[in-house]
Amino acid sequence: MIKKFLSLILAAVILQGCSSPDQSSTSQETFSTLEDAVNEFKASVAKNLVLVKTTDDSHLLLAEDTNGLFYVGGIQQKGDQFIPGKLTARIDLSSGAGGAGVEIDIPDSKKKYYVSVKKNSIINSDKQSYMPLSKNKSFQVLSKKEGEAVVKSYEKIK
Repeated sequence: MIKKFLSLILAAVILQGCSSPDQSSTSQETFSTLEDAVNEFKASVAKNLVLVKTTDDSHLLLAEDTNGLFYVGGIQQKGDQFIPGKLTARIDLSSGAGGAGVEIDIPDSKKKYYVSVKKNSIINSDKQSYMPLSKNKSFQVLSKKEGEAVVKSYEKIK
């Protein structure tokens, strides 16, 4: 009898969870301009922020917090709306050989990149170009497939 009662309660909880929106999921706020989406993301960044436009017109946001942790965000465009979002967890640049890298998959897209940040490194060549992120850090963005630099332009926002 108790097993049947507990089974009914469990079934009711599961069904209620399926029929109501998930309270833990975050709704993605949309903006009518790229600038507004960047400004929204900028509000959550404590230290450095660089907006990168890739050669295939993706927009990446390279951010650094006050603890020196680095992460990547992006701005998705759906129709005439722009949606900012975080794409990676925070990465500690102090570990490793003076830098770190992360693979990026753009949501709802087949675009894949490799983003790396290094301390005190400016390299310019055909395949590797490091641009300044902050006073002592630089970054590069490569296509994951070809391994070539894909930065069309970049702008220091913060």
